[in-house]
Amino acid sequence: MHGHRLLLAPYRIKPMLYRLYCSSGNSEGIPEYVGYSEIGDDGYWQRYVEIGANGTALRYDRAHSADSFGVLPEGQWDEAAASLTDYGTLTAISAELFDAVWRTTCCVNVGSQPSSDHGA
Repeated sequence: MHGHRLLLAPYRIKPMLYRLYCSSGNSEGIPEYVGYSEIGDDGYWQRYVEIGANGTALRYDRAHSADSFGVLPEGQWDEAAASLTDYGTLTAISAELFDAVWRTTCCVNVGSQPSSDHGA
């Protein structure tokens, strides 16, 4: 290939997304809870923490994606659908806030101690 240059289209890596969802005030009858989501650059959930109104907390990641309590949200993230106020409110949050919630929340489905790992 002497004398030829290979031209590549620029590849853009999508950043991780961090979202806080709160079902309070929804018009669909969804029980009240908050969910903290880490969405990967591929558009799929990496890690997720859910805290119900009764204080029960659940945590999922790709290594622990399901159990008898629930599942890591499935499918690709859809910002427009998630933003519909019929289901609650959605807010962008920082990676630092998500990591603090992930590390410090005691979740009934992964033992009694908070986790310091970042999932798979």
